[in-house]
Amino acid sequence: MTRPDRHCSRPALAALAALCTLAACTREAATTPPVDGTSQPLAADTLLLTLDGIEFRWGDAAAPIAFYDSVYPQWSLRTKLRKVLEDHLVPLRLAQRAFPELRAEQLQKARAMQSVCGNALELARKAEGMHHRRGEVGLQVVEVPVAMFLLDRAKLGSVSDPVELPQGYMLCGALDLREGGVVGDDLVDAVQVPFQTHDHPTFRKWLDEQQAALATKASFVHPEYRNAMPVWLKLP
Repeated sequence: MTRPDRHCSRPALAALAALCTLAACTREAATTPPVDGTSQPLAADTLLLTLDGIEFRWGDAAAPIAFYDSVYPQWSLRTKLRKVLEDHLVPLRLAQRAFPELRAEQLQKARAMQSVCGNALELARKAEGMHHRRGEVGLQVVEVPVAMFLLDRAKLGSVSDPVELPQGYMLCGALDLREGGVVGDDLVDAVQVPFQTHDHPTFRKWLDEQQAALATKASFVHPEYRNAMPVWLKLP
């Protein structure tokens, strides 16, 4: 695995990955304190938002927020929470409600492919001839659950379980990782194999329509996090 000389050697990095979490492995970014302090966990069942009868609780957002703590510690908790809700959780929960049968079909396909891929290189080989993405990517261009897997150095070379996303599922694997100045700037030589219910334009159109229809349907917003809600919501 290619690494800049300024940091760990391969053996040292492997040992480090076994001993610490991704958050402990952050470099220069970890020295910058968050705007509003470290994202203190709320109780997992703390209700953040109820939208058209769908409840979003702290436990739904905790893992991706912890990931953002490790790569963008300078962000405020409200910034992290808004990004998780707007980019991932709200679209995901709406899609789960709207397309359960289609999602189940895609999950079955993803699990079938995962079962015959023992590592990321095998995934890349078996993805040939299929719709897939292969190349160097950064945190900014992949969905947060995918980034959480790809940037986990302990999982370098392995294949993910099906990662659940708004459009369906993803199998992914990191073949190599090139460090940036901070973890958020790392670049991963990744293979990504999507199992989607809809193509991107179709899904985007559906999601835009959902947002327009549900903009006034929030019946509860946590009073301390009103300014962390998706910008398209008209809050009660």
